Amino acid sequence: MKDSMTWLCIGVLVLLALAICFVSGCAATPPPDPLPDTATKVLTKFVLAPDLFFTLTIVGIMAGVFAFLNGQKIGIPLIITCFVGLCMKLAVVRFGFWIGLCGALGSLGLLVYTIMMKDRAIKEVIQGVQLHRNATIEHKDLDCRLGLTQSKSTKKLVEKVKKGIK
Repeated sequence: MKDSMTWLCIGVLVLLALAICFVSGCAATPPPDPLPDTATKVLTKFVLAPDLFFTLTIVGIMAGVFAFLNGQKIGIPLIITCFVGLCMKLAVVRFGFWIGLCGALGSLGLLVYTIMMKDRAIKEVIQGVQLHRNATIEHKDLDCRLGLTQSKSTKKLVEKVKKGIK
């Protein structure tokens, strides 16, 4: 009895060990995510990539050098133009986020400036109408026309701006 019980326990342990071996292992786990590229790797990939723009800028710089050495006036401008294009391409690859952020902030600044100029223009128009009303005695015609053409929101805006003018 003890002998059969021992063999049964050994058999169960062997089956359990085989089950653990089949269930676990390297093939059952997914590979880890690759690490993100460093800035040096990104720039190296950019320089080594077969890119038409990059190739043309390098050829343009070399052509500018040869043109300059031959005494032609186009040499230096060609070198500068191609070098600026190459630097901008490298800047976009390396500093794309910061370029986008500066563009967004610039657009926001332009929006604020436009709103301020619009507000200034509205104030000037309302001041002109007020000066005309104060200068002429007969302004009932102007009041009538403005009352017919202005909407309620415009009238509210005019009243708000008038308070700011005084």
